[in-house]
Amino acid sequence: MPLIGHLSIAPPYRADWKGIVERRFKILNDTLVHQLMGTTRGRHYIRGDRDPRLEAALTLNEVTKMLIDAVLEHNSAIFESLAAQSTLLVESDLKPTPLNYWMIHLHKHRHALIKANEADIRARLLPSVTVSMTSKGIRLNKDMYYQCEREEFDTWKTIARNTGSWKLEARIDQDNSSFIYVRLQSDENFTRCELMKRSSIFEERHAADVVFFEDWKKLQIKNDKPGKASLERYDRKNETIKNAKESLKSELPLASKVERTKDMKERRRQMILDNRLAPDDFEHPGELSNTIAEISNGAGNRKKKVISLLKRKRDEKL
Repeated sequence: MPLIGHLSIAPPYRADWKGIVERRFKILNDTLVHQLMGTTRGRHYIRGDRDPRLEAALTLNEVTKMLIDAVLEHNSAIFESLAAQSTLLVESDLKPTPLNYWMIHLHKHRHALIKANEADIRARLLPSVTVSMTSKGIRLNKDMYYQCEREEFDTWKTIARNTGSWKLEARIDQDNSSFIYVRLQSDENFTRCELMKRSSIFEERHAADVVFFEDWKKLQIKNDKPGKASLERYDRKNETIKNAKESLKSELPLASKVERTKDMKERRRQMILDNRLAPDDFEHPGELSNTIAEISNGAGNRKKKVISLLKRKRDEKL
């Protein structure tokens, strides 16, 4: 473990190599475990004796609570041997208990402990994955993007947009997809990154939900077959294109290129106007052509008035 620095694992069946750990087990057995109902009390089961499992009545949570209380009680007990191991207890007038011994040395900074980032500690306990730094953010998969509050984050997105994405080491919490831990620089610890708004559908989702979503998408794409309505739209499109081509062939011999492209903007505007003023919107179909003529005449009259006003102003200046 990098946070510990060095870790030595003692081989099995060598209690003499791990005396401190074995001694702690014996303390718990003597003070609590062997006194509980259902325990073997440290001896092997002899045939004919009453099965100790029949006397078990405590739940796992109850045993856990009693173990915690036993550890706290042990650390609050007085040990005369601790009094002579350090002068800090005497100087501070504290009882020679393991808890006081630990706390006073922490307070006076007389220890070999090191400080570690909380995010880095949590990340060490989580499974490792590979993510990508992209122009849209840190991508875990096609649908999940993350961001952090680092000042350089927007700059990294710009670099990824211009030069391409790159891989990063990350750790994920399978119980909660709202955040991940990412090593943004090779010489840095892990940084907590939050789920972006565009991926909010995965907020507080389990990793199994993410896998289900991906499988669901693939299944929908695989089962996407054209239905009756889709086929009708396809046939309608082909029929429209076919009719347009036949109409174009019949008109080509009768009209030159100049005639076909002449007043195209005006004819397009007229067609748009015809579509807007559909015959169904009028009580009498003849009103459509009259309305179009009135609009055209009104536009022409306004144009003439503007020209005449400009001409009058110019004549007056002369």
